[in-house]
Amino acid sequence: MKRNYLLLLGLLALAACSKQETVKEDDGTLVPIELGAGVSVVTKAPVSGNFTAGIAGWETSGTVDYSKTRDWYSTGSVVVSDETNSVSLSPSQYYNADAAISTYIMAWYPAGDLTNGDLTFTNTDGSVDAMTADGYNGTDTPAVISGNKGSKFSSSNPLVFNHKTAQLNFVVKAGQGLTSGTMIKSISLQSASVPTGFTVTATPIVVNSTAVTNLSVYNDETGKEITSDGVDLESPVMIMPISSKTFKIDVTTNNATYKDVEVTVSTATVLEGYAYTVTLSIGQAGITPYATVTPWKDATGNAEVE
Repeated sequence: MKRNYLLLLGLLALAACSKQETVKEDDGTLVPIELGAGVSVVTKAPVSGNFTAGIAGWETSGTVDYSKTRDWYSTGSVVVSDETNSVSLSPSQYYNADAAISTYIMAWYPAGDLTNGDLTFTNTDGSVDAMTADGYNGTDTPAVISGNKGSKFSSSNPLVFNHKTAQLNFVVKAGQGLTSGTMIKSISLQSASVPTGFTVTATPIVVNSTAVTNLSVYNDETGKEITSDGVDLESPVMIMPISSKTFKIDVTTNNATYKDVEVTVSTATVLEGYAYTVTLSIGQAGITPYATVTPWKDATGNAEVE
């Protein structure tokens, strides 16, 4: 009995020792990675409220190599704002216990884990606002996003999500001589490419795309009545940049079909990060499109089609 009692005391002591060591490790060594406290996440419509981003980390004491398999992957709920806000990682991640080893991160939307450096997502209608946060922040020189247990992520090296598409918004208004009660029924882009994935092997992240013929912008058999004040169709599409100042659309009303309507923008080409508002003035002589740029970045444009 005495021998069993002593054995029990020994086991209890061992358990207490193990618990103390675990508490010490959690409290003194594992430092959680927190994206916030000055890390700004910036985006604007059409993504609104919040979105779930994919966030990956690479650990190294030397030069980071994003072509290597990431050390961890989490998702983070990002609040759409021009100001700093906290991003909680799920699952939580921690800096390496060795302060000489830094964690480098990249992020993207839509979320998805990497397979050999690639990920794909479904996007057949141009509704996906593809964004990346890879340190470039719209410049040619990357600001590598990194931190370690002794030097955490901070506002001096912000996480910024950049739009990788051009956004097209359409407004239709009645021009001179348009028959009263005319309804807009459909608008389609003759040719466009939409984002369908990312390749994360180096900065900047490569956005992969798929070409779509006759990409529908608006399609309603009932239609909306075209007024002199203009009707916002409220159906923006996000397309890959176009290496041209122009693109062509087809327009259908309940009274006529307009083919090869050419829209010209004021920027040198159709650029990523720009939200173009295309106003179609439909009158007796045909369609006159005017293109201007709103929320993301500012620019103007116009075109005339008879």
